[in-house]
Amino acid sequence: GMSEIMISSPLPYDMGNAGDLLKHGALATFVDWSLEYGAKQIHYADPFGGRPWDYISNDETRRRMGKLSSLLRVTDRAQPHWRKNKYYGSSHVVRNIAEARDRAADMFVFASDKDQLACSDLEISGISPIEDHDPENGFGILDKQHDGRFDLILLDPFADFLLNEFGNRRDQTSHFESISKSVERNPGLCVMLFLLDMKDNSIHEQYVQQRSRYSGFSFSLRCPKMKNTGVDGEDKYNMEVLLISKRFAERSDSVSKLKTRLHELRQALEDTLPSGTEKIEFWYPD
Repeated sequence: GMSEIMISSPLPYDMGNAGDLLKHGALATFVDWSLEYGAKQIHYADPFGGRPWDYISNDETRRRMGKLSSLLRVTDRAQPHWRKNKYYGSSHVVRNIAEARDRAADMFVFASDKDQLACSDLEISGISPIEDHDPENGFGILDKQHDGRFDLILLDPFADFLLNEFGNRRDQTSHFESISKSVERNPGLCVMLFLLDMKDNSIHEQYVQQRSRYSGFSFSLRCPKMKNTGVDGEDKYNMEVLLISKRFAERSDSVSKLKTRLHELRQALEDTLPSGTEKIEFWYPD
């Protein structure tokens, strides 16, 4: 059995907040869809792995999990122990989905984190470390040396990601360029990017412009920030998950199915999150 004791410190926000429900919902939906529509194996990399799981500590999160799992079967598959207040992080969400489909042997899950203690927790919980990867630079996973190794990469960077990309800084990052090139070189790869966006400034506008370059081969779900929900971590930023893959340009039946399921996820999240929440935006290839 997996060790229940973790050495990394608890997260500074509530696990299972709106951003988590969005990110893990999209991740579970994509993996479940891939396994159903022909993926023989999935090699998944999560270079910002975080903790393997955390504990649900408030009633609002429990309420949401009850509602969401009644609306979406994939939620129960992704979070099989939410009733015991255990909420899994991304790497275990992926594993849980594969296990629910009896495909655990076909799912290869690799993770890393710049927090060494989180890395140890992930390894003890059964997640493989990413080989030849510098945990200090999560975006290094997009370098040529990793080409062909992964079918799905989740990038879950920190809140200042867009500021670092588009703010007027001398040491501006160029991670969107790395994402674009990696997706071009690896047509079978899906890169999922989870973003926190302050909104309504030039940085947001530059991001929207960047995102438009992926139109035709990406999907995005965006949830507005929410005030006074009693859940920490969802009141400062708009939360968005962006899925980018050349596979999505195919317009095949299976890609239409994915679009339908992401639409169902959007609907379920809207029905679950506190009423008064503005609409969750769904952006996709037309």
